[in-house]
Amino acid sequence: MRLSLRSAALTTLCLALLCLGACVAPAYPPSTPPAEQAQQVFLLLEGEHTGVVLPLGPERWVEYSYGDWGWVVEGKSSSSYAMYALMNATQGALGRREIEGAPRADPIYEVRGTSFQPFFAERDRVDALLQRLEEEFHRDGQTPFHNRGFDLHYVPALHDYELDHHCAHATMEWLNDLGCETNPGGIVRSVKLLGITPLEASPRVGGTAGSAQSVVASPMSE
Repeated sequence: MRLSLRSAALTTLCLALLCLGACVAPAYPPSTPPAEQAQQVFLLLEGEHTGVVLPLGPERWVEYSYGDWGWVVEGKSSSSYAMYALMNATQGALGRREIEGAPRADPIYEVRGTSFQPFFAERDRVDALLQRLEEEFHRDGQTPFHNRGFDLHYVPALHDYELDHHCAHATMEWLNDLGCETNPGGIVRSVKLLGITPLEASPRVGGTAGSAQSVVASPMSE
Protein backbone atom coordinates (compact mmCIF):
# COMPACT_ATOMS: atom_id res chain seq x y z
CA MET A 1 0.00 0.00 0.00
CA ARG A 2 2.79 2.42 0.86
CA LEU A 3 4.48 1.84 -2.46
CA SER A 4 1.28 2.24 -4.47
CA LEU A 5 0.26 5.43 -2.66
CA ARG A 6 3.69 7.00 -3.06
CA SER A 7 3.98 5.90 -6.68
CA ALA A 8 0.56 7.35 -7.50
CA ALA A 9 1.43 10.63 -5.81
CA LEU A 10 4.80 10.95 -7.56
CA THR A 11 3.29 9.97 -10.90
CA THR A 12 0.68 12.70 -10.59
CA LEU A 13 3.31 15.32 -9.81
CA CYS A 14 5.58 14.05 -12.59
CA LEU A 15 2.77 14.32 -15.16
CA ALA A 16 2.10 17.89 -14.06
CA LEU A 17 5.77 18.78 -14.55
CA LEU A 18 5.99 16.95 -17.88
CA CYS A 19 3.06 19.03 -19.11
CA LEU A 20 5.25 22.06 -18.44
CA GLY A 21 8.18 20.63 -20.42
CA ALA A 22 10.32 20.02 -17.33
CA CYS A 23 13.69 18.23 -17.52
CA VAL A 24 16.07 16.31 -15.27
CA ALA A 25 18.87 18.64 -14.18
CA PRO A 26 22.41 17.23 -14.34
CA ALA A 27 24.71 17.52 -11.34
CA TYR A 28 28.41 16.79 -10.95
CA PRO A 29 29.75 15.38 -7.69
CA PRO A 30 32.79 17.10 -6.18
CA SER A 31 36.27 15.70 -6.61
CA THR A 32 36.85 13.11 -3.90
CA PRO A 33 38.51 14.86 -0.93
CA PRO A 34 41.57 13.46 0.86
CA ALA A 35 40.65 10.44 3.01
CA GLU A 36 40.93 12.35 6.29
CA GLN A 37 38.48 15.00 5.02
CA ALA A 38 36.06 12.72 3.12
CA GLN A 39 32.55 11.84 4.24
CA GLN A 40 30.21 9.64 2.25
CA VAL A 41 26.71 10.97 1.58
CA PHE A 42 23.85 9.94 -0.70
CA LEU A 43 21.57 11.50 -3.26
CA LEU A 44 18.23 9.74 -2.78
CA LEU A 45 16.13 8.98 -5.87
CA GLU A 46 12.48 7.84 -5.97
CA GLY A 47 11.11 8.30 -9.46
CA GLU A 48 11.21 12.07 -9.91
CA HIS A 49 11.51 12.74 -6.18
CA THR A 50 14.94 13.48 -4.70
CA GLY A 51 16.49 14.12 -1.31
CA VAL A 52 19.74 13.63 0.58
CA VAL A 53 20.94 11.18 3.22
CA LEU A 54 23.58 12.52 5.63
CA PRO A 55 25.52 10.91 8.52
CA LEU A 56 24.37 11.47 12.10
CA GLY A 57 27.03 9.24 13.69
CA PRO A 58 28.40 5.71 13.54
CA GLU A 59 25.83 3.55 11.74
CA ARG A 60 23.27 6.38 11.98
CA TRP A 61 21.96 8.44 9.08
CA VAL A 62 19.25 11.00 8.43
CA GLU A 63 17.18 11.56 5.29
CA TYR A 64 16.09 15.08 4.42
CA SER A 65 13.33 15.71 1.90
CA TYR A 66 11.35 18.72 0.71
CA GLY A 67 7.78 18.88 -0.56
CA ASP A 68 4.44 20.66 -0.58
CA TRP A 69 2.63 20.82 2.77
CA GLY A 70 -0.78 20.19 1.26
CA TRP A 71 0.59 17.16 -0.59
CA VAL A 72 2.58 15.37 2.12
CA VAL A 73 0.69 16.50 5.25
CA GLU A 74 -2.89 17.24 4.17
CA GLY A 75 -3.08 14.43 1.61
CA LYS A 76 -3.98 16.58 -1.40
CA SER A 77 -2.67 14.38 -4.21
CA SER A 78 -4.97 15.08 -7.16
CA SER A 79 -3.54 16.19 -10.50
CA SER A 80 -5.42 19.49 -10.20
CA TYR A 81 -3.82 20.21 -6.83
CA ALA A 82 -0.38 19.22 -8.14
CA MET A 83 -0.70 21.82 -10.90
CA TYR A 84 -2.05 24.39 -8.43
CA ALA A 85 0.88 23.82 -6.06
CA LEU A 86 3.38 24.26 -8.89
CA MET A 87 1.79 27.42 -10.26
CA ASN A 88 1.19 29.11 -6.89
CA ALA A 89 3.41 29.66 -3.87
CA THR A 90 2.22 27.19 -1.21
CA GLN A 91 3.59 26.17 2.18
CA GLY A 92 6.73 24.07 1.84
CA ALA A 93 7.39 21.03 4.04
CA LEU A 94 10.77 19.83 5.31
CA GLY A 95 10.85 16.07 5.87
CA ARG A 96 13.21 14.13 8.13
CA ARG A 97 13.77 10.43 8.83
CA GLU A 98 16.47 8.75 10.92
CA ILE A 99 18.04 5.49 9.74
CA GLU A 100 19.94 2.87 11.74
CA GLY A 101 22.57 0.92 9.82
CA ALA A 102 23.24 0.98 6.08
CA PRO A 103 20.66 3.18 4.30
CA ARG A 104 20.41 0.78 1.35
CA ALA A 105 19.56 -2.07 3.74
CA ASP A 106 16.63 -0.23 5.35
CA PRO A 107 13.46 -2.18 4.37
CA ILE A 108 11.39 1.03 4.14
CA TYR A 109 13.49 2.10 1.18
CA GLU A 110 12.85 -1.18 -0.61
CA VAL A 111 9.11 -0.59 -0.12
CA ARG A 112 9.44 2.98 -1.36
CA GLY A 113 11.41 1.89 -4.43
CA THR A 114 14.40 4.03 -3.47
CA SER A 115 17.79 4.08 -5.13
CA PHE A 116 20.92 5.90 -4.00
CA GLN A 117 23.80 7.70 -5.66
CA PRO A 118 26.70 7.66 -3.18
CA PHE A 119 29.55 10.17 -3.31
CA PHE A 120 32.17 11.72 -1.04
CA ALA A 121 32.07 15.34 0.12
CA GLU A 122 34.27 17.39 2.44
CA ARG A 123 33.39 16.64 6.05
CA ASP A 124 33.14 20.34 6.94
CA ARG A 125 30.57 20.87 4.17
CA VAL A 126 28.56 17.86 5.31
CA ASP A 127 28.60 19.03 8.92
CA ALA A 128 27.54 22.55 7.93
CA LEU A 129 24.60 21.34 5.81
CA LEU A 130 23.49 18.90 8.50
CA GLN A 131 23.58 21.63 11.15
CA ARG A 132 21.53 24.00 8.97
CA LEU A 133 18.86 21.39 8.20
CA GLU A 134 18.70 20.20 11.81
CA GLU A 135 18.25 23.78 13.03
CA GLU A 136 15.48 24.44 10.51
CA PHE A 137 13.68 21.21 11.37
CA HIS A 138 13.90 21.64 15.15
CA ARG A 139 13.29 25.41 15.27
CA ASP A 140 10.62 26.85 17.56
CA GLY A 141 9.90 23.48 19.18
CA GLN A 142 7.52 22.50 16.38
CA THR A 143 5.69 19.18 16.61
CA PRO A 144 6.40 17.25 13.38
CA PHE A 145 3.64 15.53 11.40
CA HIS A 146 4.39 11.85 10.72
CA ASN A 147 3.44 10.73 7.23
CA ARG A 148 3.19 6.96 7.74
CA GLY A 149 3.10 6.26 4.00
CA PHE A 150 6.53 7.85 3.47
CA ASP A 151 7.71 7.24 7.08
CA LEU A 152 8.89 10.86 7.16
CA HIS A 153 8.28 13.53 9.79
CA TYR A 154 7.43 16.97 8.39
CA VAL A 155 7.54 20.53 9.69
CA PRO A 156 6.74 23.74 7.77
CA ALA A 157 9.76 24.73 5.67
CA LEU A 158 11.20 28.23 5.59
CA HIS A 159 10.83 28.44 1.79
CA ASP A 160 7.53 28.29 -0.10
CA TYR A 161 6.87 25.45 -2.54
CA GLU A 162 6.46 26.62 -6.15
CA LEU A 163 7.44 25.91 -9.75
CA ASP A 164 10.98 27.23 -9.31
CA HIS A 165 11.40 25.75 -5.83
CA HIS A 166 10.15 22.18 -5.37
CA CYS A 167 12.00 19.05 -4.18
CA ALA A 168 14.50 19.09 -7.06
CA HIS A 169 15.49 22.70 -6.39
CA ALA A 170 15.85 22.10 -2.66
CA THR A 171 18.00 19.04 -3.40
CA MET A 172 20.16 21.00 -5.84
CA GLU A 173 20.74 23.64 -3.15
CA TRP A 174 21.83 20.89 -0.74
CA LEU A 175 24.08 19.32 -3.38
CA ASN A 176 25.68 22.71 -4.06
CA ASP A 177 26.31 23.07 -0.32
CA LEU A 178 28.10 19.71 -0.47
CA GLY A 179 30.38 20.94 -3.27
CA CYS A 180 28.49 19.59 -6.30
CA GLU A 181 27.87 21.60 -9.46
CA THR A 182 24.30 21.73 -10.76
CA ASN A 183 22.83 23.11 -13.95
CA PRO A 184 19.03 23.67 -13.77
CA GLY A 185 18.72 24.72 -17.42
CA GLY A 186 15.04 25.72 -17.37
CA ILE A 187 12.02 24.12 -15.71
CA VAL A 188 13.23 21.18 -13.64
CA ARG A 189 11.35 18.06 -12.53
CA SER A 190 14.26 16.14 -10.94
CA VAL A 191 18.05 16.04 -10.52
CA LYS A 192 20.59 13.26 -10.99
CA LEU A 193 24.35 12.98 -10.48
CA LEU A 194 26.27 12.24 -13.67
CA GLY A 195 28.84 9.45 -13.68
CA ILE A 196 27.44 7.55 -10.68
CA THR A 197 25.29 4.45 -11.13
CA PRO A 198 22.22 4.46 -8.82
CA LEU A 199 22.20 1.59 -6.31
CA GLU A 200 18.83 0.06 -5.45
CA ALA A 201 17.74 -0.43 -1.86
CA SER A 202 18.00 -4.02 -0.67
CA PRO A 203 17.81 -5.54 2.85
CA ARG A 204 20.53 -7.95 1.71
CA VAL A 205 23.11 -5.14 1.53
CA GLY A 206 25.63 -5.26 4.37
CA GLY A 207 28.08 -2.72 5.74
CA THR A 208 27.49 1.01 5.86
CA ALA A 209 26.92 1.73 2.17
CA GLY A 210 27.93 1.06 -1.39
CA SER A 211 31.12 2.63 -2.70
CA ALA A 212 31.08 6.01 -4.39
CA GLN A 213 32.45 6.29 -7.90
CA SER A 214 34.83 9.10 -8.74
CA VAL A 215 34.06 10.95 -11.95
CA VAL A 216 35.97 13.29 -14.20
CA ALA A 217 34.16 16.56 -14.87
CA SER A 218 33.06 17.09 -18.46
CA PRO A 219 30.97 19.80 -20.15
CA MET A 220 27.38 20.02 -18.95
CA SER A 221 24.84 18.40 -21.24
CA GLU A 222 21.12 18.87 -21.45
